[in-house]
Amino acid sequence: MTARDHRQPLSARPAASAAARNAAPRRGPALPALLALCALAVLLGGCQAATERIDRYGYTGDLGARSKLYVDENVRREPPRVAVQPVTPPTRELSAIFLPLRVRQNIDGSTHLGREIGRTFWRAWLAETVFPVFEFAEAATWPGGAEAAAAARAVGADLAVGGDVTYFYAGGTAGDTRIALNIEIWDAINGQMLWSIQQGGSVTRELTQDWIFTTRESRLPDDPVYAVVTALAHDMGRPVRAWQAAGQAPAAPADASANATGKPADKAAAQPAPLREQPLF
Repeated sequence: MTARDHRQPLSARPAASAAARNAAPRRGPALPALLALCALAVLLGGCQAATERIDRYGYTGDLGARSKLYVDENVRREPPRVAVQPVTPPTRELSAIFLPLRVRQNIDGSTHLGREIGRTFWRAWLAETVFPVFEFAEAATWPGGAEAAAAARAVGADLAVGGDVTYFYAGGTAGDTRIALNIEIWDAINGQMLWSIQQGGSVTRELTQDWIFTTRESRLPDDPVYAVVTALAHDMGRPVRAWQAAGQAPAAPADASANATGKPADKAAAQPAPLREQPLF
């Protein structure tokens, strides 16, 4: 007995219905069109880069390249170290002269460098009114000690301000800048040292941090030397200003010039002597 073959030839099989044919997935030009639109967006976006700067941070980026985050580096320094300071505050406002700083390192143009660093320091103290009368001795150099006090006494000032640049390294806008100062204040009358303050500061460039979609880069000040010296002058001027403020006497009452009879006192007798003839303490 032979088996019967139930298989049908391909020509005899029923054709698929129209609904089944419509439901079958088709492969069309959708993916190439999407890629073309993305490429067009990149080309158009690359022509209009968006830039945003917020205080210390800056951001630049576009769709055609990775964005960059810029961070403005600040001056890093430790608190000032006060080695010598007066015990009592002054009894009146003091005048002073500032002598150009002396550079301790053996570098070319040290005299000019010390003068310009000193000028920047002096301008910072002048802007903050550390002393009510404060002059810069352009042609002088810092001799230190009794000679500095004599230079102040020769021009009628109460104090001589100056000191040394104990360390100097300038890396410009591409490298690190480090500066250390030693500022001294001498009494012009008795030739004694009143203040000795040391402090150092730096501006350093951090390594570029490379992330997936952006990079972080440091951005240094346009003049790092000016930034460091100004920051040091601000910090070192605080104790000196506080010292003078502690010695300021309260304002006299309106009728303080009247004597026991009720008549105004002689104005000539009420005038104080010149500053350099009065004791500091």
